[in-house]
Amino acid sequence: MAGDRRSPSAGLGAGPVTCEFEKEENVANPDPAGRSAWAPSPPREGYVEACIFCRIIARRLPARWVFEDEEIVAFEDAHPQAPVHTLIVPRRHIASLQEATPADAALLGRLFLVASQLAGQRGLDAQGYRTVVNTGAGAGQSVFHLHLHLLGGRAFRWPPG
Repeated sequence: MAGDRRSPSAGLGAGPVTCEFEKEENVANPDPAGRSAWAPSPPREGYVEACIFCRIIARRLPARWVFEDEEIVAFEDAHPQAPVHTLIVPRRHIASLQEATPADAALLGRLFLVASQLAGQRGLDAQGYRTVVNTGAGAGQSVFHLHLHLLGGRAFRWPPG
């Protein structure tokens, strides 16, 4: 489909993830199905109204979307800590990595594969990038919906934090 951000086979293995993050209309969450940018999606199973990421995924709050498929969305961090700072988020609400179960193994792996593809599309693969999952308030998790940070475009030091 022209203009669709999704690629065949859920964006993995069958072609590149198509990102249109430079286009201004993405700020308002355009919908590949043609709905108005602010037309909320019906809440999915596990939707948590108090969760900002659930509300973004349901198109109840704006974000600069760069990827979506049936299981995962990715959007720019509202408070970037690097020139590239993208959040890769499962559509299903999982509060943190601590709450994930063995049944979530494939989904967790796909979060990292999407991060790798997005990094490649942004030209980060040659210079390197960082992926981070904060688990719990003490580790810096501020939104309790599992998400992976993709950071790049600058040098990072070790150890972090």
